[in-house]
Amino acid sequence: MTRHVDSRAAKNAEHALAFLRKNELQDFAGLMEFCKDLYRELGGIQEELKHFNHREKTLKEHVRQAEYLKEFQPFYKAHQSLKLRKQPQFYEAHRREIMLYESAKRYFKEHRIEPTSKQCREELNRLPERRQPFYQKYHAIKEQSQQADKVRYGVENVLRREKARTRPQHRNRTRSWDMER
Repeated sequence: MTRHVDSRAAKNAEHALAFLRKNELQDFAGLMEFCKDLYRELGGIQEELKHFNHREKTLKEHVRQAEYLKEFQPFYKAHQSLKLRKQPQFYEAHRREIMLYESAKRYFKEHRIEPTSKQCREELNRLPERRQPFYQKYHAIKEQSQQADKVRYGVENVLRREKARTRPQHRNRTRSWDMER
């Protein structure tokens, strides 16, 4: 069992040393700073990805509202073209369609954008290819930060054991009342 543990520890130490050399890290403080930089970079990429996700959600809503406008416009126009006494009956029969059309109209007015789903669809279709490099970079940095954390934990463990080994051992003191007995 100890032989297996020793070989695993040796392999871990070998990987740690290779990681430190590859990233040109000389001391523990440098390793800690390297880890902090990786986490900062991850945070920045996460913010970019949030921006893409928010934009995607917004574009999907634009497309949905534009489709409502296009789909329910005939109901709205038919309602408007009827004589006043026939409008309530038609409205009750097609309440959902008319309300969705009016809601979509308000949506575009409030957002001050043109109700064209074609442009939104095109941008929505281009979004994944624009987002992909950020995901690749995110996964690469995340993997590197996990390796750095493993090395950092290993180094902290070694330092802790070394500190415990060099700490002066307290002698067993006998209490004066124990000696009297």
